[in-house]
Amino acid sequence: MKLFILMSGEPGENSGRTGSFWKAFDGKYADKFIRNLKDTADVCTGCGDKCNHCRLGYKLAFGDRIAGVYVHPDKLLTFVDDAASYLPAELLPHDVAIAINIHQDLLLELPKLAKAAGAQALIVPVEDPDWLDRWIKDELASACENLGLEFAAPKPFCALEEGEGEVIDRFINEFQIGKPKLKLKVEHGVVQAARVLRSAPCGDTYFVAHNIVGIPIGEELIKKSSKFWHSYPCIASMKMDPDFNDTILHRAGHILYEAVDLAVADATVDVARGGRAVSGVEASEPFE
Repeated sequence: MKLFILMSGEPGENSGRTGSFWKAFDGKYADKFIRNLKDTADVCTGCGDKCNHCRLGYKLAFGDRIAGVYVHPDKLLTFVDDAASYLPAELLPHDVAIAINIHQDLLLELPKLAKAAGAQALIVPVEDPDWLDRWIKDELASACENLGLEFAAPKPFCALEEGEGEVIDRFINEFQIGKPKLKLKVEHGVVQAARVLRSAPCGDTYFVAHNIVGIPIGEELIKKSSKFWHSYPCIASMKMDPDFNDTILHRAGHILYEAVDLAVADATVDVARGGRAVSGVEASEPFE
């Protein structure tokens, strides 16, 4: 499966413009997502000099699956009449297009461009309420349906889970990305080992999993999970979102806590059935 990623943040002739006629864009989240896909050495620096390369136990290098990346300027007019002029005339062949913090007038041009390049799905993650309003989302969904494209607009990206379509399900499973999913081994009420089955697209889940080993289950585990999720850091917006009456950052936090809770529940059930949650498995060793 090949991906084509569209993002923003390229410095241009209008970078210094200010005022209500201009809108600023940045590629910070997209850059984090791409570095996670490529498994670059600098994608996670949370442990500093104490890094033990916890990501090495996973097959995470998907750089060869990225067909191309397009970056639009970091400043555009609030309303763009000639949206097509800011996009390539055609995209490189790919299966799934992912548009991250793209001007909404440009977003409306994407379904036909993606379809022409062979895409079967369009994913538009929403890490900030300003990235995608309801009207544009509905227009994109309608355009994709008419073109036979699967469409998802997860808010945040780590809310993406199976059920949006066969191609998007395949994307989730092939790249181990979407709504976080963990497996824990617990002994005497303490996490002895943690395995990421699916990570948040930014890669945060690997950092959290590594750092909760040795933590007792219960309130302390939630506090530590929150600490390391924040310090990775999660870079979702703290603006209030009308769909949640809360911030997208808080929504991302609750998604992580749910993943930890579910993993604890599964480990606890294994013990209750008479098994041991750990049997000679080192905390840093992958387990099935």
